[in-house]
Amino acid sequence: CGICFEGVVSLIFGLFAKEASLSALFSLCSDPSEIFTPLSAISFLLFYFIYSPCSSALLTIKNEFGIKKAAWLFLRQTALAYLVSFSFFQFATFFNNIFIR
Repeated sequence: CGICFEGVVSLIFGLFAKEASLSALFSLCSDPSEIFTPLSAISFLLFYFIYSPCSSALLTIKNEFGIKKAAWLFLRQTALAYLVSFSFFQFATFFNNIFIR
């Protein structure tokens, strides 16, 4: 069905402060079950827990190790989060279609 606007906006707020991500999600939509199925909600939470740390943590890493390490960390963790959540969703959908028919 595509990317939900509310989820993407809440993840952007999560770059400023991780705890702001879920509060932004609930302020954008009163009932998250309207935009998430149980499977997509778990996939979203997997992405949320793994993707890049907040901007203050990234700035601290930049100050300690340099801009290249901070950029590499941001890209690596975001790619890993996407890979894990995408793989979980695809495998769960595959097994759901096989065993629940």
